[in-house]
Amino acid sequence: MKHTALLVATLTALHAAEPPTTTDKLPAFSWERVPRYIHLRKDTAFTAEEIRYLATFPLVTFEKGTGAKEFGSTEEGTLVTARAVQAGYVYTRDFAHASVRLDIENQIGSVDWKTN
Repeated sequence: MKHTALLVATLTALHAAEPPTTTDKLPAFSWERVPRYIHLRKDTAFTAEEIRYLATFPLVTFEKGTGAKEFGSTEEGTLVTARAVQAGYVYTRDFAHASVRLDIENQIGSVDWKTN
């Protein structure tokens, strides 16, 4: 009986409380300053100027095919581009047989082949 009374009291209190609104979980919004974003696809490498422009957006969405011609796959092209936007135009990656370094801003790159 004691547990039933506690359960009824708890449920009554929960029912009486105002439910949280979904706007409590959202960031502040005003039509005076609408958030910007960019959604794009480019199948070749981005230039340093394009990377700097993309870095000005708080949200960047890369569409399928990004960098596929330049880097061999959508996954690799998107990874190279995202890292450049995020970290400053230099991309490095280690593979089983080589290490790759691309400096997009200075337009230089290198592949260091590993020997067994």
